[in-house]
Amino acid sequence: MRLARLDDGSPVVGSLRAFQTAGKGEALAQFRCSDFAWPQRLNAVLETAFGLTQAETRIVQCLVEGCSVSRIAEMRGSSLATVRTQIRAIYDKAGAHSQVELMHLAMGLVLTFSRPLSVLA
Repeated sequence: MRLARLDDGSPVVGSLRAFQTAGKGEALAQFRCSDFAWPQRLNAVLETAFGLTQAETRIVQCLVEGCSVSRIAEMRGSSLATVRTQIRAIYDKAGAHSQVELMHLAMGLVLTFSRPLSVLA
């Protein structure tokens, strides 16, 4: 399922949990989402830390925002094979073995770099 914000159409990233209520056998679902914006300074961090190109950094951003590989290919005017090759290159550079590992790494960085920097005295 893909969800989008009503105001600007940007993807909503979240998780869905299903459970049953006691007694009546009714099923309930809980959707939890986090509203975040891709911090632009993260591009330089990914490029420097992992040696990603600007194109690879944009692909990571698209994956984090919930885009499918086919949607990324469509947006970039590339073939699916090209985007998949770029994703494999990103895995190699970032030391990830799967899209899940890459997302954990990227989301950790997004959360870290979304926070304001504090100055230590």
